[in-house]
Amino acid sequence: MPIFYHISLASKQASIKKRGLSPPISLTDKDGRDAWTDSFLLDLFETGRLNRNKVILVKVDIPKDWVSRTRSKSSTRVAKEFIVDLPIPPSRIKDIFALTGDIEGFLSGTTVVGKRGGRRKIKKGTKKTTDFARV
Repeated sequence: MPIFYHISLASKQASIKKRGLSPPISLTDKDGRDAWTDSFLLDLFETGRLNRNKVILVKVDIPKDWVSRTRSKSSTRVAKEFIVDLPIPPSRIKDIFALTGDIEGFLSGTTVVGKRGGRRKIKKGTKKTTDFARV
């Protein structure tokens, strides 16, 4: 079965462990994981919610036929997106990781260099200062 990833706020971790994920659920694959993390952090930063929120990455193992829709990278602005319209039970959650490291340092090297058609073009610094650790 394929492995997918969902990014969420850490404040939802207890509920996710107990109840799973509720639809519609946006997932990405391993190739899109870093781009999704970058975009999620930028969204939190731009809305002023980064300082009071921590981020988790939920790793799920689901059958491919649970994916109801797929959106390409060109339509999502970030990475390939997989939409699941079924609840994902806790038994399908394989791991949960918390974002660690220098988030503000990461963001200081990141700039939004333009918007086109509702999509952000992101220019990142070369130094990776964040990573995920198992919780």
